[in-house]
Amino acid sequence: PAIKPTFLEENPKLRFKKRLAQLLLAQGFNEVITYTMLNQNNLAKTNLATAGSVSIKNPLSQDQGIMRPSLFPGLLNAVLSNINHGQRDLRFFEIGKEYTAAGEKDVLGLVLCGNRPHDWQKAKAEINFYDVKGAVETLLEQPETARFIENDTKVFASGRAATVQISGQDIGGFGQVVEEVLNRWDIKQKNVYLARIDI
Repeated sequence: PAIKPTFLEENPKLRFKKRLAQLLLAQGFNEVITYTMLNQNNLAKTNLATAGSVSIKNPLSQDQGIMRPSLFPGLLNAVLSNINHGQRDLRFFEIGKEYTAAGEKDVLGLVLCGNRPHDWQKAKAEINFYDVKGAVETLLEQPETARFIENDTKVFASGRAATVQISGQDIGGFGQVVEEVLNRWDIKQKNVYLARIDI
């Protein structure tokens, strides 16, 4: 029998995620994929022990006892692994899910540390707060409508963190990781910046 070809339209959300990844790759980021399951200790090390995590009834190991309520522990683990292998100038992103008692949510996580990408016309310079702010702004459809409001969380250093708002709604935040968290992760680099944006 004759078979008629079927053309399936690509899922709009999947198409959006691909476009997001392309934008970040063009900015010099590399994609990482981290575990969706982790242990409570990793949350505590990241000052996220109170995040509403979802426990797994029969985990395969203690390291996979909860579903991640944040991408941050996985991104910090990726930073630690790369620094231990001699790579200190890092720009990573992850598009994944966070899991809480309220359900699951698609989010984008960014981590930047070390020096800016080398430019022979300029002297080497460390990544700073405005680099991560600029990376976030390039991803917003209408960056001129965004508001960046100083926030105070236990993950970020005081005065070096911001919440991102669009039309009065919080859609994420970013900042410099507080030294206490870096010490707990044994990350021997001080200018580490994280960002999280709802998608």
